[in-house]
Amino acid sequence: RPNTNNYAATVATQAKFLDEIARQKVPQTSMNPEEVAMREEFRVKLEALGQKAFRDAYPESKSTLRFIPYGSILSGFAVTGSDMDIICSWDGPRPDLPPEEIPRMLEKVFLAEKIGARALTKTRVPILKICEEPPLELLTALTEEHEKWQNEVDAGDVSATTPTSPVEAGTEVKTPTEDQSKSGLNESKKADSESAHPSSNENKDKQEGQKSTFWRREKPSGPLDFPKTGAGYQCDISFRSILGMYNTQLLRCYNACDPRVHDMVIFIKAWAKQRKINNSYSGTLCSYGWVLLVLHYLMNVATPPVVPNLHHFGANDREFLVDGFNVSFADNETEIRRLAIQRKITRNTESTGSLLRGFFHYYAHQGSRVARGGFKWKDEVVAIKNVSGIVSKASKNWTGASNTMVNNVEVRQRYLLAIECPIEDNHNVARTVHHHGVVAIRDELRRAWSIIESVGQGRMPQVSLFDEVLAPEIVAP
Repeated sequence: RPNTNNYAATVATQAKFLDEIARQKVPQTSMNPEEVAMREEFRVKLEALGQKAFRDAYPESKSTLRFIPYGSILSGFAVTGSDMDIICSWDGPRPDLPPEEIPRMLEKVFLAEKIGARALTKTRVPILKICEEPPLELLTALTEEHEKWQNEVDAGDVSATTPTSPVEAGTEVKTPTEDQSKSGLNESKKADSESAHPSSNENKDKQEGQKSTFWRREKPSGPLDFPKTGAGYQCDISFRSILGMYNTQLLRCYNACDPRVHDMVIFIKAWAKQRKINNSYSGTLCSYGWVLLVLHYLMNVATPPVVPNLHHFGANDREFLVDGFNVSFADNETEIRRLAIQRKITRNTESTGSLLRGFFHYYAHQGSRVARGGFKWKDEVVAIKNVSGIVSKASKNWTGASNTMVNNVEVRQRYLLAIECPIEDNHNVARTVHHHGVVAIRDELRRAWSIIESVGQGRMPQVSLFDEVLAPEIVAP
């Protein structure tokens, strides 16, 4: 390491470099109030159509269907173009109907209104995917798919209404063995070998992957997939648990703690999107997972912490159970904002750029020169509900891939990257991250750190932090 003065100056230059990027990217990427308002108009339209359809189908019911928004638009972490997340809830008792009844009924109604709708009922949590203005070809394909399902039901095909698939729709990607990976950096194979304890189940995953011919960071679109642009607003309607609403409020409260939280999250989400490592359907990490990685850094690695642990803020004996999970935390957003204005939340005065520098260093490398020794991908679980922010994979028995039954659906659980959901704490938010996904994520974190580290060292980066991956890499056997 160079002398202290030179090192401090280099760190300051690197932080300034990231601050300048953040000043451009965060305002460009954040969803503006007009976009939020237009999505809300679409939600209201969908809810009205759904309520009428339910009343017409079940006139004797005393319940009223509600579409309640949750997710990044409500938490304040939405980026421009983000989908809207909705939970189907009820005023009154939940109707005692087969699981597919409401999603399929709504699918039919929306398609009749020329709104794109695709029910995914053989998933961990059943969802109805919606797009406002589908191209005619897509609308036709979706309508034909619904009619095919209806014909199977009418013909008495049990498989049409029974969730038996072991694959969560769109998330299972076969993975070649480690020596077949060609993901770019020399450390890739080491990265994967450190990602989780070896197990027979994980080896089975790799053996099954030999049947595949390639993997892409971004899956090619299929005939029923919604286009990324030109189809109006898109949203996912969930039909099972309201736990997502508690997740949203938790993130909203963390957002209220300090403006740097918002800027950090938007920066990292935008970066991950450009580098195509933010898609659980392709085996990388969902946006929610990236948010939790940011919060862990700000809460448990940055010194002093930027945000408190809201599960232990003010009181340690809260308990409010929903679906068997303790969903309690310090959720008085108004009080949190008041304390933040009075500067009683944190003593940390680092710039956003300085915090971003630390974030990339922490997740990219390990060793004595990294805060807390860096994140131990092989052994550790990010668990922001825990006082330390970290628990071991062994303590949660998250040491080997396995199949489990969730909502009567067999789901593949992977732990190559382990991030505990702070509300549904038996759920690994990163469970869809497979071998090539975790290698790609670690490669990108190291790439980012390499760019940052070069600043102030007498050499300019030859590539940009936000270069888009235009040709997603292919890994072939």
